Amino acid sequence: MDASAFWRKINKNGPIHPVLKTRCWLWTACKDSKGYGNLYFEGNWRKAHRVAWFLLHGKWPSRFLLHHCDTPLCVRDTHLFEGTQQDNVTDMLKKGRGACTRFKGSANPNAKLTEAQVLYIYESKKAEGILRRITGASSFTISAIRTGKQWISVTQKGAQ
Repeated sequence: MDASAFWRKINKNGPIHPVLKTRCWLWTACKDSKGYGNLYFEGNWRKAHRVAWFLLHGKWPSRFLLHHCDTPLCVRDTHLFEGTQQDNVTDMLKKGRGACTRFKGSANPNAKLTEAQVLYIYESKKAEGILRRITGASSFTISAIRTGKQWISVTQKGAQ
């Protein structure tokens, strides 16, 4: 696909970003399972927003190309910014998109413990083996709770 064919597949009437006050430019062709534009370009399958960056800047973006607008199909370069993995994680958490920000404690579908069990582990002086049998928690989880590396929202409340 050449540059003119690429730009023919863009809808420049996407939603208006509330902070940037400009419209998203939406890729209208193939998309991947995560909702990002996807196309075959220069012998490889690539994300549409990365190809747009390349076409507009003359160089490929760094490993992480993030969206200010959080719209996976957006290819508008003013809505995109280069970053690191840490920038990507920070952006995700700041915008409340991470699973850990949506589902805290036992509301997390992956949680195997209740808040009461976590507090029991945190406050208990019982041996790890006994706690494993009582709660079903792994040694790793028990250690992480006791050292404040997991279930912090529960253990901080319980410690107050």
